Amino acid sequence: MATPRSKHVYRQFGEFLRSNRDRANLSQVELANRLGYTSQFISNCERGKAVLPGKSWKTLIQILKVTEGDLLEILHREQEAVWVAQIRSGSKKSKRA
Repeated sequence: MATPRSKHVYRQFGEFLRSNRDRANLSQVELANRLGYTSQFISNCERGKAVLPGKSWKTLIQILKVTEGDLLEILHREQEAVWVAQIRSGSKKSKRA
């Protein structure tokens, strides 16, 4: 099961995936088939419980007709959220010491 921090990170990707899948007029089943995953895995991604492996990103870009920059932007925001959470949790720990 994903940790609370990773849920936040995956949720951003999930929202990106769901909105662009809808815009492309694809069902979860159709996207899953084209990417070689199960529809349950795509559902998990959209709900923030999983994230597509990097090996699938190029195909995802082509299927959803998004730019590399679009995907990189969301991935950067995800990573930034992880760093912020780490800084904040580290700050709380150092104040207690």
